[in-house]
Amino acid sequence: MTDPAASPAETRQVHPSLRTDYIQPTLGYALRIWWALYWRTTAISIVLIGLTSLALKAMYEHALISASVVIWGSRLSTYILTYAAVIPVMRFVLHKRFNSFRIALWSQDGQMSAPHEKPSWDRTIRVWWAYSWRTLIYSAVGVVVVGYPMSMMVGIFAPSPAVMRLFGMALGFVVGAGMALFVIYSSILDENIGDFHVGLLASEAIEPTTSEAVPTSAV
Repeated sequence: MTDPAASPAETRQVHPSLRTDYIQPTLGYALRIWWALYWRTTAISIVLIGLTSLALKAMYEHALISASVVIWGSRLSTYILTYAAVIPVMRFVLHKRFNSFRIALWSQDGQMSAPHEKPSWDRTIRVWWAYSWRTLIYSAVGVVVVGYPMSMMVGIFAPSPAVMRLFGMALGFVVGAGMALFVIYSSILDENIGDFHVGLLASEAIEPTTSEAVPTSAV
């Protein structure tokens, strides 16, 4: 039964998944979120990697570092800066209002942040981590499972090393993009991450009806 001492606000608290403006995630929504995340991350990464390469080159020319440091620094910076750039972009996308929907975060008890509040850095990093490690592992597996047979097929035509490198880069991009989209759709949207849930709501808020109210205090 409902606790008679509960306040009206508590007894009428509505879990976001039962709201009239709740949206069931589809691959189409996931694709739009992936693209918003991908192109911004790529643009920022290109700038950061370019600046890092220039800095490493300048230090090498002034004999401050060795050639091996330049090589390893360039390789590592590509991965580190790319994954680091995702964090602020992720926070932006989590707060972004798309044409017809927005991403919403709410606690397991149904308590949701106000629409104008940006997700905290703590929650952003949790979403980023859930997205990044899955994408990295799935992409590595995908490259092995898909890349090896495809490379063998292409190798039959005996292409030049330059063509094989270009093919490898293109294949890595396609597999990585596909796995990132899969992770957003299957492991981020409408899923629990830590103590909160990630879902979609319509951009234009709709007030829930009385029949949708979910008591939060019951014995």
